[in-house]
Amino acid sequence: MKKSHAENVVGPWARQKLDALESYLVAYHKVMKKQKFKLIYIDAFAGAGWSRVRAPDQDAGGSDLFPLDSDQEAAQEEYIAGSPLRALRTGPGFNQYYFFDADERRVNQLLQLKEKHPCKKVHIEVEDANI
Repeated sequence: MKKSHAENVVGPWARQKLDALESYLVAYHKVMKKQKFKLIYIDAFAGAGWSRVRAPDQDAGGSDLFPLDSDQEAAQEEYIAGSPLRALRTGPGFNQYYFFDADERRVNQLLQLKEKHPCKKVHIEVEDANI
């Protein structure tokens, strides 16, 4: 597993990808609101629900001569809502949610997310979607 996956870090491009997903989910709910279908959301590479955004320049603002201290580094950290959280909070919601991730630590974070949405039918499993 890549180090960035284990540390739950995404590139700056992830915001655009996740914003596009959220826009799609909003549109999907509008189209499906009059249908009698059960709506099921499946995310085979769910992640932890939140991800830290990697700075475009790894040493943004710092250098070997003037390194950032830990307070400055923490102030520059940015987190974004991942696909599971966006799916849970978008529109009227789905009838069921299935979240899969291969990393047990991220699954534990998803379980905490599930606890914050007790009215939603959320199923979470440690699984490698590539298999």
